[in-house]
Amino acid sequence: MLPPAAAVLTSAWVSLCVVWSVRAVPPAYSAPPLAPWALGLLLLAAMWLTRWAPAQVEGRWRRLVVAGGGIGAVLSLAWLTYGFDSPSEFWRRLVDWGDYISPVFLGVAACAYMWWQGIVLGRSSVPQEQLERDFYRGTAALALIYAVNQVRPLITAEEGLVTVLVFFATGLSALALVSVENARRWQSEVMGHWPAHNRYWLGTVAVVIGGILAIGLLTGLLISPDLFEQVAGILTAVANAVTIAFVAVIGTMVFFTAWLITPVIRALTGRLDSAFVFSPLPTLEETGQQTLSFLEQHPMLNVARQGLSLLVVVMVIGLVFWFALQRFNRGGRRNLDEERDSIATRDLLLAQLRALLFRPRAGPAAASGYLALAGPRDDPRLMVRRTYQTLLEWAPASSLPRRTAGQTPAAYASALAEALPQATDAIDALTHTYVLARYADEAPSLAEAHAAQSALSRVQTVAAARVVGRQ
Repeated sequence: MLPPAAAVLTSAWVSLCVVWSVRAVPPAYSAPPLAPWALGLLLLAAMWLTRWAPAQVEGRWRRLVVAGGGIGAVLSLAWLTYGFDSPSEFWRRLVDWGDYISPVFLGVAACAYMWWQGIVLGRSSVPQEQLERDFYRGTAALALIYAVNQVRPLITAEEGLVTVLVFFATGLSALALVSVENARRWQSEVMGHWPAHNRYWLGTVAVVIGGILAIGLLTGLLISPDLFEQVAGILTAVANAVTIAFVAVIGTMVFFTAWLITPVIRALTGRLDSAFVFSPLPTLEETGQQTLSFLEQHPMLNVARQGLSLLVVVMVIGLVFWFALQRFNRGGRRNLDEERDSIATRDLLLAQLRALLFRPRAGPAAASGYLALAGPRDDPRLMVRRTYQTLLEWAPASSLPRRTAGQTPAAYASALAEALPQATDAIDALTHTYVLARYADEAPSLAEAHAAQSALSRVQTVAAARVVGRQ
């Protein structure tokens, strides 16, 4: 989710710069501004091509593929935006500046900058740092644009407000994901496991981001009293767009269903011989006008649909944020050296469903019986101690003796060996290494730590074979 966030951040302030620059040009040289979504797609295309070329193209052709793809993408986007009739017209409007800089040249320069940023993002091995740089660079650029716009106002308040809200909402959400991912990686290196996300953390992040945006809007209200009217206009436009899209989708489904069942109904009523003309679908503009006119006649229904539309938008944003967290969770689990088979059987799913519907009141969480061993995962002393703790937790669950209070490691090893005589050598080896790691001045070597882990695996294998033999 980080590359799309970087594309949104960069395209937001670049498109605003292009809008101001194009409007500063005299009408004789005017041209339409570039669409922000097109700039964002250009950046993502450059990032994808930069990552694809090294794996699929050999030698010096890699640079040529990226450069040639950039030239083709930039010129194609400029051609589609400005609608040239011939290459000669494109070249003339590109170099014919007159008294001012050519707006076509500004658009081509903006596209080239987006392609270059996509290359930088594609070559970066740490996209989190690139995202942070894009956020700081965009903040400085927006501040500069607003300062210049105060001298010569060419950007409307609504355009600036939408850009700033999208920029900071996307930037703060993405930085929150980056910060928690960095914290989880650090926690994994220290504690040896990945912390899980929960709804309390999500709620805290949402409240903080919403609070920052609310403080910004309130500050803007003190500076510009009509700010809330602009925000209300933006929210109304969003609600209208969601409503019209919903009505268009539902209407299309209704028309399609009617088209399918009309022959059946006519056959049942015996009217197949009569001529039938199916009314055509209305245009999207007609649908929007009729929908909004109907809602304006019913104020309560209008307020309800605005609230529902905004709720749908918030839910979509929340789902995107949740999906990004799930991607981070899967990335963390892939770093663990273990394989798991699916246990999603029908009986288990039914048992889980019954437990969900008839779950008892939650009691106090059971405290762990062992101390948390904080430290690096590759520390031999800690590796051995964690392996021994795994043995202590696993043995009672496998119907083996539990280590009692005051029982020494040697005494516990004897008890385990009596219950599992085939694994006596492995139990003694693991116990000996643990005593060295726990009490000796010199830590065991890394090879000894791996040997202790192998000894635990042998003990577990012998125990599993014993269970299978009994069955």
